[in-house]
Amino acid sequence: LGEASAAFHAELGRVVAGLGLGLLVTVGPLARELARAAREAGMPDERIASVGSADEVLAALQPRLAHFRTALFKGSRGARLERAVDSLRLHLAPARGAA
Repeated sequence: LGEASAAFHAELGRVVAGLGLGLLVTVGPLARELARAAREAGMPDERIASVGSADEVLAALQPRLAHFRTALFKGSRGARLERAVDSLRLHLAPARGAA
């Protein structure tokens, strides 16, 4: 996104704030601008999780998972969000063999 990266992230943050999403999860330093703009546009803090890496996502979300049905994850391709999604799937999957 080049020099316009911060502006684009801020614009997306303002849009996201108005969507009524349960939770916004931003990963990495560039995506923090998105979280900041969403917060300034009225999205409540409890609906925003901004972390430095995909490895931090599960720990940041565990206390919130029962409260939200929808989430938007945003991070650069280099943030490797698939690792966070895989961790969440494992955490949320029912135990194998449970009745």
